[in-house]
Parts: sequence; C-alpha cells; structure tokens
Amino acid sequence: GNGLDADTTDGTHAIDMLNVLSIVSGASGSFRLFDGTTTLLVQWAQESDWVDGGIFAGSYERWTFPIAYSSAPSIIGLSSFGDLGTQSGDALGSVLQPTVTATYAQVERTNGITYTRWRSGNPIAIGVPA
Repeated sequence: GNGLDADTTDGTHAIDMLNVLSIVSGASGSFRLFDGTTTLLVQWAQESDWVDGGIFAGSYERWTFPIAYSSAPSIIGLSSFGDLGTQSGDALGSVLQPTVTATYAQVERTNGITYTRWRSGNPIAIGVPA
C-alpha cells in the first residue's frame, strides 16, 4: 500500500541475482552478498587459475583467491583423491581434505612411483572478505 516494491527496495531485483548466477562454463568470477550487516564474498575458479608447485612428494595444486578473505572461507566442491595408498598410508580412493587459508586453497598432489593424488572438482569459496 505504500508504493514500495519489496523486491527492489535495495536497488536490485531478484531476477538480477539469477543473471549473476548464469556463470559462463569454464570462466572464473565472484560476487558479493550483503544482508544489511554482513558481506559474503563468493568466488569460483576456472581450470587455468590452478597453479602446480613443488616436486614429487611436496607437489601441490593451488588456487590463489583474487580477493583475499578475512579468514579461511568455506569451500564447496573440492576434494583430493588418493589412487594407490601403499606409500602414503592412505586407503585406495580415499578423500583427502584440501588446505584452505584466507588467501588460497591447495590440494596436495603426490607423484610417487606407486601412488598418486589428484584434485577433483573446481571449488566455490564463500567467506567474509578481508
């Protein structure tokens, strides 16, 4: 009755969020959500954002966040799988947790003679920006 449209009082219509979420396949990106008190930063990587580092048992794949978080964000859709666990002590096909800090997500990538680990999935990071 007051002439205000609850969908647009913040200047954004709900359909605009759907447009933001129409992510081009293979592209990285980010957006922010604000509820009036807290801002959340949502970021996702593309395959080329992952960098290999280290050698053999100390090797890894790392995604450095374009925008840092105030603390380690929650990560959705990322895991590391063990192939053969005879030297590492991991069970066959075991899921290993990635290392997540305020500035990067990292997956150990072991390239030994009798065992291998690899990254599965491309993550979405959600947290409070720095």
